[in-house]
Amino acid sequence: MGASQCIPRLAGEKMYQVNHMYGGEFVVYLKAMSCSCRRWDLCGIPCAHSISAIFHIDENPVEYVHECYKPETYMRSYEPIVHHIPSMDQWVKGGLPPIRPPFHKRQLGRPKRMRTRVPGEVQVPAPNPPNLLPPDVEHVEKKATIEEDVEDRLRQPKMGMLAKIKFKQLTMEMHDKMIMPQPKLMLPQPKLTLP
Repeated sequence: MGASQCIPRLAGEKMYQVNHMYGGEFVVYLKAMSCSCRRWDLCGIPCAHSISAIFHIDENPVEYVHECYKPETYMRSYEPIVHHIPSMDQWVKGGLPPIRPPFHKRQLGRPKRMRTRVPGEVQVPAPNPPNLLPPDVEHVEKKATIEEDVEDRLRQPKMGMLAKIKFKQLTMEMHDKMIMPQPKLMLPQPKLTLP
C-alpha cells in the first residue's frame, strides 16, 4: 500500500481524513504526528496515509520522522567513548544462585511426531536412488540361497511411510477382489400368466 493510493481531505488545522482507494478511512493529525492506523505512533516513521497528507501540504516527509532516526541523534549517542566489556569469566560474581531453565512439564495426550508446517513451507521430495545396475543388464539372476536374498534386502533402502500405506491399500484391494467376489443381485422373475 502506497501514498499514491490514498486521497487526503483537510478536516481541520493540520488534521486530515485520508480515504484509501480500496476501502478504509484514517484520521491523520500532523501536529501530534499520529495516524489512526497507529503505525506512525508505534514506529515513529510516517505511514502511507500520513505521507499522502504531508505531500498535500507540499512538505518533506523526512521532517516528520521521529528524532531517534535522524543522523544527528546517532552521532550524539556515539560521541563519547564506548568502553569495552569484559568477557563472562571476568564478571563479578553475585551472591545469588545461578538461573536455571524452567521445569519441563510433559503435556497430556499423544506427542506429535512431526512439527507443524508453515502454510508457505514446501516439502522437498526425496531424490530418487541411483540405478546401480549397468544399462545393458536386462534382468537380475535369482539368488542361490536364502541368506544372500536376506542380506541383499537389508542393503536396499527402506520404503517411505507413504509408499507403505499405498502398498498396503493396493494389496487389500487385490485381496478383496480375489477372495471375496462381489455378490450378484438376483432379481425375482415376474410370472407370466396367459388369460
